[in-house]
Amino acid sequence: MSIYPLYKEIFPSTSVEEVVCANFTSSKDINIIVARSSILQIYKFVERLEISVEDEDNDLGQEIEKEKDETFLLTLKPATNPSFMTGHLELISQYKLHGNITSMGVVRTISSGANHMDSLLLSFKDAKLSLLEFSLATNNIVTVSIHYYEREEYKLEFLANTRPTELRVDPSNRCAVLNFFGDKLAILPFRQEEALNLDEEEVASKWPYLPSFVVELPSIQSRIKNVIDMKFLYDYYEPTLAILFESCPTWPGKMNTSKDTCSLVVVSIDISQKVYPVIYSMDKLPHSSVKLIPIQKPVGGILIITANAIIHVDQSSPGIGIAVNGYAMSTTDFPLDNSFEHLGLALEGCHYVFLDKDEILLFLRNGGMYLVKLIKDGRSISRITIEKVGTNTLPSCACYVAPGYFFLGSRLGDSHLIQYKAAKSNYKTDGAVNGFSNMSRRNTFDFDAELYETDTTSTNLASVSSKANTKFPTTSEYNFTICDTLINVGPIVDLAYGELAFTEEESHLHTVHKELELVSCSGSGTASSLCIFHRNINPIVSNSFAMTDCLNMWTVSCRDVIFQNMNIDNVDTDSFHKFLFISKKYRTMVLVCGEELQELEHSDFYTEGPTVAVGSVLNGSRILQICGHELRLLDQDGNLMHIIPTQDDNDPEKSLIIFASIVDPYVLLLFDTGEIKLLKADDKSKSIEFYPQPPCINDIPTASCYIYRDDTGLFTLVKDDVVGAVNETNISGFDENVKSESFWCVLYRQDGSLEIHKLPEFKEVFHFPHFDLSPAVLSDVITRQNVKASGQTVEIQEILLINIGRQTKDPYLIARSSVGDIMIYKAFRYIPGTDISDPFLKSQSQSELTDRLAIRFSRIPQEYISRETMYSDIHDKPVTRRSTLQELNIDEIDQTNHDVEKRRTILRQINRQLIPFTNIAGYSGVFVTGAKPLWLICARNNYLRVHPMNADGEIRSFTPFHNIHCKHGFLYTNTQDVCRLSELPTDFQYDMEWTVKKVQLNRSVYGIEYHPEMQVYALLTSLPVEFLLRDENGEPIEFELDSSQFLPETQRFTLELISPVTWETVDRHDFHDDEQGLCIKCVSLQTKSTTSGRKSFIAIGTGIFRGEDVGMRGNVYVFEIIEVVPEPDNPQTNHKFKLLCHEEVKGSVTAICDVNGYLLTCVGPKIFIRAFEDNDRLISVAFIDIQIYASSVVSIKDYILLGDVYKGVWFLGFQEEPAKLVLVGKDYHSMEVGCTNFIIDEPVLYFAVADMDKNIHLFQYAPYNVQSFAGQKLIRRGDFHVGAQVKTMLSLPKKELIRREHSIDQGIPVMEEETSGHKQLCLCGTLDGSIGMITPIPEKMYKRMQLLHSQMVNGIQHPAGLNPKSFRLMQSKQRLAINPAKGILDGDLLIQFPNLALHRQREMTKQIGTTVERILDDLLVLQESCDYF
Repeated sequence: MSIYPLYKEIFPSTSVEEVVCANFTSSKDINIIVARSSILQIYKFVERLEISVEDEDNDLGQEIEKEKDETFLLTLKPATNPSFMTGHLELISQYKLHGNITSMGVVRTISSGANHMDSLLLSFKDAKLSLLEFSLATNNIVTVSIHYYEREEYKLEFLANTRPTELRVDPSNRCAVLNFFGDKLAILPFRQEEALNLDEEEVASKWPYLPSFVVELPSIQSRIKNVIDMKFLYDYYEPTLAILFESCPTWPGKMNTSKDTCSLVVVSIDISQKVYPVIYSMDKLPHSSVKLIPIQKPVGGILIITANAIIHVDQSSPGIGIAVNGYAMSTTDFPLDNSFEHLGLALEGCHYVFLDKDEILLFLRNGGMYLVKLIKDGRSISRITIEKVGTNTLPSCACYVAPGYFFLGSRLGDSHLIQYKAAKSNYKTDGAVNGFSNMSRRNTFDFDAELYETDTTSTNLASVSSKANTKFPTTSEYNFTICDTLINVGPIVDLAYGELAFTEEESHLHTVHKELELVSCSGSGTASSLCIFHRNINPIVSNSFAMTDCLNMWTVSCRDVIFQNMNIDNVDTDSFHKFLFISKKYRTMVLVCGEELQELEHSDFYTEGPTVAVGSVLNGSRILQICGHELRLLDQDGNLMHIIPTQDDNDPEKSLIIFASIVDPYVLLLFDTGEIKLLKADDKSKSIEFYPQPPCINDIPTASCYIYRDDTGLFTLVKDDVVGAVNETNISGFDENVKSESFWCVLYRQDGSLEIHKLPEFKEVFHFPHFDLSPAVLSDVITRQNVKASGQTVEIQEILLINIGRQTKDPYLIARSSVGDIMIYKAFRYIPGTDISDPFLKSQSQSELTDRLAIRFSRIPQEYISRETMYSDIHDKPVTRRSTLQELNIDEIDQTNHDVEKRRTILRQINRQLIPFTNIAGYSGVFVTGAKPLWLICARNNYLRVHPMNADGEIRSFTPFHNIHCKHGFLYTNTQDVCRLSELPTDFQYDMEWTVKKVQLNRSVYGIEYHPEMQVYALLTSLPVEFLLRDENGEPIEFELDSSQFLPETQRFTLELISPVTWETVDRHDFHDDEQGLCIKCVSLQTKSTTSGRKSFIAIGTGIFRGEDVGMRGNVYVFEIIEVVPEPDNPQTNHKFKLLCHEEVKGSVTAICDVNGYLLTCVGPKIFIRAFEDNDRLISVAFIDIQIYASSVVSIKDYILLGDVYKGVWFLGFQEEPAKLVLVGKDYHSMEVGCTNFIIDEPVLYFAVADMDKNIHLFQYAPYNVQSFAGQKLIRRGDFHVGAQVKTMLSLPKKELIRREHSIDQGIPVMEEETSGHKQLCLCGTLDGSIGMITPIPEKMYKRMQLLHSQMVNGIQHPAGLNPKSFRLMQSKQRLAINPAKGILDGDLLIQFPNLALHRQREMTKQIGTTVERILDDLLVLQESCDYF
């Protein structure tokens, strides 16, 4: 029986592998381009003015000084400047690539250089190269060229690259080189003609590059092989490449005979003649040389970084170097200065940034930051000095950003944008350094424990950043400040899921949340943390009350006229909301928001029917209430000032207001006839009246409209626009020269076109036909043709154009369709004619465009599908969906003899589902009500993210709510007629695909397990301690130690009990010295102490490491978690560990699990089954021999799946009477197994196996298959290249959506969630921080998805020109003796389908014989399959 699996990445990778800085998206913008495995992210560097509060900083500085220990490296000084400039990173766009980026380079070609912008070169495994540019016309990346060097004649004996391909770009943009397959060098020359001498057409017709060619390095000089590093040098007439290599490799055992084996060759590359003369070479360099650093003039030369020394060489001098540890002098004969060897540094894996031409900042792999100075004497370098300037994250890459800033990336911890300033001139009045504390107080981490840490080795610059800024009281000339942080949740070492927990006071309020949360152990060493993942936002509910028939809600804050122009800086009293309006079927309730909500009995507000809209006008001094036939203007106390009827009383056909947009001073009304009318408020007369408008504005009926107030300065006409007029750094709240406001009206017509008009004269400045097709880019089309209806079944119901962002606001156009799809567009500046390769440039003359808007809109892709399910999986037929409004029983309205108009109002009024908010917990965005409620939030990195909130079911109405009891919260009502007063959790980060909470640990973490009965987590952690050599009796051996040499360290392991409420350690058990915890598992064992006969225990397997000359031993521990009386001030300390059993074994215990109430332990090459007798001892009942080393073991019923670190997977069976272990089947091909788990697609069981080559394999035990030799051999059913090493797997029941037939009384289908264990999926945690899901899907759905997959591989353009099918083929270091089985679908490619334009979706589904709705429903089922979090 076949399996139908699909793999999808549900949380993308977060570890930063590579970083470059360029002018990529604009000539004025500085972009930081980050490679996170297969994700390419483009950030914009923005420098903003920040305000600091002196008093708080003074207090903070004094408090830290009091607590400061002598060994504390970093101190804080009180701020003296009230404001300062600081840098931030804003995410502009991100792309999922079908390949892992191995290196990046920046080059300015003649095509991108015409706009003074840079191009981006990306290299991929094994030997692929892509040249990318940024298109100003589409606001997207464009693949200019792809270069492929993986031909068979280049491979020869190379099965796979052991070293990643390295890309290097000439500083003068003349060529780029790619080193691949050991000694091959691909050279890609770039055209050098000046773009000024060519007209635009010639530039467009000529490619920016010349044909590339491949050179074998031995042809340049025969001894060049085993290349270590290569770099281009500065200031040479021809491209000049320095190559560091080792012809005859050596190792420490051969130090006496071959010591200095590395060589340096500097080669000039003549591209036109293809000759490569050697300029100079240098031999006898230390064998541990790892990196070259070319240095610009006036210093010049090359800095060679070795493991133990730093050496400077150039053409005119024999070289000068310094030793940085005690091993340097004994491992090389190169003359070195040993005055710095006391530092004891290891320079392998270091990264660097130039602070000045002669000052280099080195980042060591342990997080240390060291400043290297090159001191000149005349023309040559006379001395090199090095000093420590601080400690930071563990680095994986670094790059210089702008004067005073650099970026430090990490794959083990968070990445940072760091500001540096000269300390001497600015030591006392350095506001930028000290004032950072207030800006960062918004950060959600609590680093107090680290802030007052006294151990300098674990004090982390990153840890201090979130509370305050840091300054180093060393002799360094620089102070360093963390300005911004990119959160990293990788590498994920282990995953667990558990129930959400709350304190006793909060537990009765938290009725609204998802059942589970996903918790990961992440990071390494001091960068370790616990990460808590929530897919859905779980609001903090502070109060709930009944509210029947609520259709819409509004809150209004209205200030008194007297205080209108006064600045009141106390508790934001005048910004508290004053009234709450609740629109019902037949009436409107008005409540006063004071200490409590009270209904306003006697007022002039309209309460006899439903309300269409409420808002404040005239600078917040008047309240405007709009109902079906009239507008009411009232003062701040609710006294009527003015009634504005919308029509004459004599008019026989009264048209109803169905929607209104209120943006002071304008009000836009939409009537049920499709007409619009504009009103304007007058400041002098304090009244509001209709504004004259051109009659042609209502020629085409309007379906939706909105008023947009632009204060960003982005919305300008072409004739008014000066290129680059908007300086992004000035669009902040602190700018004194505030941009003048302009008002615009966006209309969506019933013929599907989108228009933008300038208010108040209603002059059309932007027009796009067929907006209902939701294309990737909306460009201005002047010529109007007879637009035929696009034949869409999906119609746009509502549009919204608003500014969203934290510091920098950006205009977003958001549309909602009739089936619940959300389309998000972002406005970007574009002046027609700027981009010569503009795909939308028609025959429109420049003069026609002068009175049009100089903007376009680009669609933001999102992976969340917000529509409702349409198909029944049982019958595979569409079900009739009915809108929310039909659920309000309309027959009731007729029975009460209300007039038809009221009914019409109710029918259309419910459709207001896009509700903008400006400040909920400091965030701005849009809330989408309906069956699938969504938050569209711009968080810290200013990128719009979509977060669902499905915990409380369908949400009917929503409004922001700011009150003395609920600061910056919100109110919403659900279908159970319950109104909830809520707040957003502030301890979660909202700038990633899931909401994430990160709890810093400052110690390495190896495993996590959830104990379901006690609802706590057990954690296996370690701290480094000094290794003590002991004799046979266990006594330490004393001998003299040299401080300049590296002393061995070992890890001291601890088992910790973590409370899921506060995430603090409430109990711990320390293991013996030299005893390392290898595995942890929550096991269900047989016991007589419970009625069920089973109980959950925490089992630990350890190994005792005392050096290679002492035999390996280990221990098995069984702990029970018991309830105790908590400490008086800490109710979370009500659980403790109780050690029930401890057994010593001969060998390390590498894996552990439970089998049918017995404990299975893997000890060396043996597997033991042990019975847990009397809760105090383990008795072996069965064993079996395996081959080498068990890395992973899982069980289901009596069956065991075991992964061997080299010999593949084994499938075992356990029999109780008589007790024995039997080998049922195995895979006979060698495979380095990382982890294993089961996938169930009843009635079939499959084995998911992740290997060390970043693949996932699926096996099946099929004894009736001829190829399985009666079941001895496991049948391979599928394999898939993930692109990241899977470290842990977690098995979960698949959530199925099963629909019942139509119920008779309501006539609507009801969806049921069935979570039976018939289908089981796997969550995969990887070392790059991503979380994947591999799940079984139904056969019909698989066939449809397979056809769609092949359509999408060929039918859409993939970023960087990569092939998704080749990326997902199984990859291996060894030559494969089997054919890949494939068979696993790529969900990452399929999920791009909803982001295509609707006509492209229809084309694809038509070719495979299905419908768009059917495919989207399949993707929706996939999305809901693990919707537990």
